[in-house]
Formats: sequence, structure tokens, C-alpha cells
Amino acid sequence: GEILGEIACPDGLLFDVNLQYCNWPEQVTCDAGEEDDTSDAPTSDPAPSPTPEPSEPSEPEQTPAPAPPSEDVCSSGQSMEPTAGCLGYYQCANGEKLDEVACPDGLLFDVNLQYCNWPEQVTCDAGEEDDTSDAPTSDPAPSPTPDPGPSEPEPEPEPTPEPSPEEGNPSEPSPGDVSTALENLLNKVQSQDSGFNAVSRDGILVSEQPDGTWAKSEVYKLEDMMAAVEKMALIDVDGKSFYVGEDASEKEILYGRVNLAAFLSQAMQESIRYDVCDENNWDAINGAFPLSNSCGQLGQSYQDYDESPYKCSVDPSMSIKASTNAKWWGAPQPLACGPTSEYPSTGQWDPTASCANGECTVYDGQLGGAVDDAPTSNQAGRTDVEGCCWWGRGAIQLTGVSNYGIMNHFMGKDSGVYPDVDFCANPEAVCSSTEHPELKWVSGLFYWTQSVQSFE
Repeated sequence: GEILGEIACPDGLLFDVNLQYCNWPEQVTCDAGEEDDTSDAPTSDPAPSPTPEPSEPSEPEQTPAPAPPSEDVCSSGQSMEPTAGCLGYYQCANGEKLDEVACPDGLLFDVNLQYCNWPEQVTCDAGEEDDTSDAPTSDPAPSPTPDPGPSEPEPEPEPTPEPSPEEGNPSEPSPGDVSTALENLLNKVQSQDSGFNAVSRDGILVSEQPDGTWAKSEVYKLEDMMAAVEKMALIDVDGKSFYVGEDASEKEILYGRVNLAAFLSQAMQESIRYDVCDENNWDAINGAFPLSNSCGQLGQSYQDYDESPYKCSVDPSMSIKASTNAKWWGAPQPLACGPTSEYPSTGQWDPTASCANGECTVYDGQLGGAVDDAPTSNQAGRTDVEGCCWWGRGAIQLTGVSNYGIMNHFMGKDSGVYPDVDFCANPEAVCSSTEHPELKWVSGLFYWTQSVQSFE
């Protein structure tokens, strides 16, 4: 019940008992019993002087002066100024306020960044609030966003409130919502106006050439990627799908584009830049590449990654040759697997050798290098390739009998998605299928949705 100290309102303001902060005099009813002994406080009648200038520099540092209630002038010199409580912003031109734009539901206008941002990242000072009666006093108001005064209606919210994935959406989005979000995402991808299409064709889906230049990828096509994104966004695979947004709002479309961009950056690192779908033979020993690296590189054994109940069975008679490989000078031949009756022992690839008889015929596009048939072990000690058909494939490399088995269970023969594809019987279908060229993307998106993206 004690009065601890006296705090003066900024010059030109009166304390509003009802709202519990300093306010414009014309909006304050000051009864005699509520007036303090501040001699320069204006009366309850409207002050005869002109409306005070907003954000007056002479105000105390902790309390910038609020904007006048009927002011139509943009005082900050910026192209946008916040509305009450930073719930939106005014567009400014030649110092005049034009249109009022409400931020999407759940966001506040960030004066420093000049766009709507998450509330926890926005400091909405009194000097940034527009013509409302809720300007805070020199002692910050106890409520972070007081109700706006009667002189200014609260900005209208957007017609369709946007869900916040970070906080969780209490209701699952309907297929129609996701379809709309997907349509908008793919339109963004295709639209020249967005610039994304040109970047995809000429800046992302490009591969490094043997001469060090970059050119459009021959393996990874934009149309195949879009078909794969559409499929993986609209189906439910073990309770998950590729996140493209949950409605057509700008925020959700942005989330979808960021998710796709993150996926593409990983795919670029793993496969697109080399223009290959199959894993390259890259683990050299003493400068040469063991052909048994198809069994596993860096000492790994892909056929022994069998921890999943859906794992593929290893068929020792399976014989496969990779359909893609790197093309730089001396690059090793494509990976291959087969029984010991076909490959009794395996040698190594010498990248420094010239092509036999001057003719490079081991694979299309060969520029140099040759096979040395002397039996050579990889880091795991293998000198054969029997049962070694489980090397990495796809935009994000799908590797090992467990991963192919999981893919087969949820996406292949054991499912209704690609029932005509048996990834256990032919893992090379990821790269070689002409009926489903999008599989090289689908396999990567499948891994991404199951193991990387945070939305479920």
C-alpha cells in the first residue's frame, strides 16, 4: 500500500488510470484525485498545441514517444511502418501512409528487418507502434501487447489462419490442403517469375564435366524430380510424407521450398554434381581402385547391413552392372557384382594407365585408365564381388540390404506404390528404370522423409 517512487510521464502525456500507462491528453480523463503534482501536466481538455511529432528525439531513451492518433505521415523514413502492436504495417510513399497490411496470424512486423517475423524475434517498441492509445509508459507496461485504444481498430486478421508447424497443428491437414500447397510449390518451381526454374536448370541440376566446366545434368531431370515430389507429398509412407506445406499460404509455401532446397543441396553433394545415380568407385589403395569396392568402401560390407526385419536376402547368383559412373580422365569403370563363377577374382582399376591399344572401350565416355587383373583386396579384404550388389544408388544414396528391403516394403513390390518394382530382386531399378525414371529421386525423398525432415 506504500507509494515507492514517482515517475513522470514523458513531456506532453498524462497517466491513464484505466489503461495504466502514459497516454495522449485527449484520450485521458484525469479526475482531480488522480492528478499528480506535476506542474506541467496538460489538463483533461485537448491540448491547444499541434499534435506532437512522433518518436520525438528528446524523449527519454527508454520511452520513445508514440505516434499521434490521427497522423498519416511516415516518420521513420522507411518504406514500411508498423501498425498498433506491430500486428501489421503501413506501406509508405513520399512520407505518406498508404495501404495497411496485416501480418499473417501469429506473426509481428519486424521494424529492423522490414517484414513479418516470429514474435519472439521482434521487439515492438512504443515508438514503432502506430496511431493507437496503447503506447507504453516510461515504465514498461506489464502486458507485452496491451489492447489497442478505442481510436484505432485492431487490424483485420488474414481470412485463413496459418498453422504453425513448430507448435504443432491440432488437426491433420486434409488432402485438399496438401494438394493446394503442393500445387503452389510446383508452380513456384516452374515459374520463371520466381527465378527458381532457371536456377534449377542452370544452377542446381548441373554436373561437373571432365574439363572442369559445368553443364546441365543428363541423369537428373527437373520433370522427374517434380513427379517424385508430387508422389512423395501426396502418399503416406509409414506415417510420413514429404513436407510441402499444409495450405496455400505464403509461409507454408516457403517452408515447402526450404525443405526441397535442403534436400537438393544434399543430393547435389552426393550425386548430382557427378551426374551419376550409382555410387562411384572412389576408395583408392596405393593410387588404384579395387574392383571389389562394390562390396563396400572404407572397409564397409553393404550386404551385412541387415539389421532391419524388412532386409533383402542376399542372392549369391545375382549379377548386376551399374548403369552410371563418373567420366573424368581415368575414372574407374562402373561397379559390378556377380558370383565367383563369373568373377573368380577381382583386380583393380589403374587411373594412370592409357586405354588398351589406344582405344577406350571399357565404358562409354572413357578417357583413360585400365583394369589390372591381378587379384586386389579392398579395405575389407574382399577379392570377389559375389553378393555385392547393394552399393549406393539414387539422388541420396540408398545403400545396404536393410535400406533396400525397407524401400521394397513401403514403396516397392510389397506396397501399392510401385508394385511392379522389386528392389530386392533388382536394386539397380533405382537407376535403370525407364518406366519410372523418377525412382532415382523417390529413393532419396523416401530416405529424407523417414530420417531427415522434422515434420511428421
